[in-house]
Amino acid sequence: MAELRHLSCVAALAVLLGGCPSATPEAAVDLDGSQLPAVSDAAVALTDAGAAAPDAAAALLDASAETPDAAETPTDAGDIPPDAAVVLDAGEATPDASAPADASMPDAAAPDASMPDAAATVDAALPDPCADVMCPANAACVAQPTARCVCNEGYTGTLCDTCSAGFVVATDGDCIPPVKLALPMDNQDGGYIDPPVIGFDNDPDDAFLDTSCRAHDGRAFPACYDQHSGTDFMLNGGFDTMDNGSTHVLAAADGVVVYVRDGEFDRCRLDIFQGGVVCPGHDTITPANRIILEHRDGKRTSYLHLKKDSVLVALGDVVLCGQHIALVGSSGNSSAPHLHMTLTDAEGQNRDPYSGVGSQPETHWVEQDAPNGLPGTVCQ
Repeated sequence: MAELRHLSCVAALAVLLGGCPSATPEAAVDLDGSQLPAVSDAAVALTDAGAAAPDAAAALLDASAETPDAAETPTDAGDIPPDAAVVLDAGEATPDASAPADASMPDAAAPDASMPDAAATVDAALPDPCADVMCPANAACVAQPTARCVCNEGYTGTLCDTCSAGFVVATDGDCIPPVKLALPMDNQDGGYIDPPVIGFDNDPDDAFLDTSCRAHDGRAFPACYDQHSGTDFMLNGGFDTMDNGSTHVLAAADGVVVYVRDGEFDRCRLDIFQGGVVCPGHDTITPANRIILEHRDGKRTSYLHLKKDSVLVALGDVVLCGQHIALVGSSGNSSAPHLHMTLTDAEGQNRDPYSGVGSQPETHWVEQDAPNGLPGTVCQ
């Protein structure tokens, strides 16, 4: 009977407590103190197994106590199984796709400056199609579509040694556009030039009367007068303005000074009673103070009737368009203070700087149609 109670204890304790009081075959006794038969080997093995096993019952009880109700939702990290917490931690370590890129990480889209440009490497490796092409002067090799020589702008011909249409031979041998002119007299605020301009006579015949002439627009006197070889810009206010400082004569284009004359009497004027120009105090008409500029295309501009001792340039000087070169006066064959400008082509022929039905199709001014028939002040 005691043996059965012992076995029942073993079984129950093994389940609930993980062990029983030790019982061996030698110690088994009945309740009345009499010794019982030895416990079988199977019972001993069962007892030993119950004693050696981990606290399975305790673990089972703990697990059942800690298992959350299915209706409850975990509210903190303690309610989440450890493995799941690890997964969440890893998720927090994952970069947010919407967050800005880490500046410390290289931009996959940015080119690596240390890497050679593939296109440049290929181009450098290819031979230059123009390497063995010999071009004449005034030409350059063009590689596409095939290597060939092409004349520079302004040049034509097999050897690129002829000026193209619209270009002329410069004094240094280059082909350049024709030099264009700007207004050669300072007309600040429109107060110094007294219009109209007295123009070049395009009628080649020498008439008896000065009124027989043809201006660039076909008009006759007073738009021109017979055999007039230049263009006159009259000084507004005449001698009074001249005596008060006059106004500047301007270089009509870039050029080189090739002639200068200064120091001559500058108060010559028209005397209607004597029928012409007189220079008071002189028996004859004195020479005009003047400057002549040569321009790159071979043309020359002459500036006459300058005020005495007003010339600001010297022979050989290089001047720029619009530069002050003298003052307006009335020296030489001059009826009143004014600037007479003469344009001479590369062949030495006097030309009308204005284009029109009475002259030629092409103007020599940068701007011809400024107010009052004046050319513009814009330089080429």
